[in-house]
Amino acid sequence: MIAGHELGHYVNGDEPRSSIATFSYTANEEAEADKFGIGLLYEFAENEDLVFDTSQDFSQAFSIPKNRQLQVDELAKNHRNVFYSF
Repeated sequence: MIAGHELGHYVNGDEPRSSIATFSYTANEEAEADKFGIGLLYEFAENEDLVFDTSQDFSQAFSIPKNRQLQVDELAKNHRNVFYSF
């Protein structure tokens, strides 16, 4: 999830705002980077024929933060073959 999230910042063209020790992004940029990472995980699951009972099981398997469960659920609608039932 972390690698996909960071790749999402790059693909989305996000420009980090830096301070002396850290980079930061807007809340919207963070949400979009998470969405990109979650999408990559769904593609991985499909390619590897991984199947989950629920979207929560998917989130837990890939350490997706609980505050992104709505994004997981939204993307799950387009990846129904990753679930036994949705």
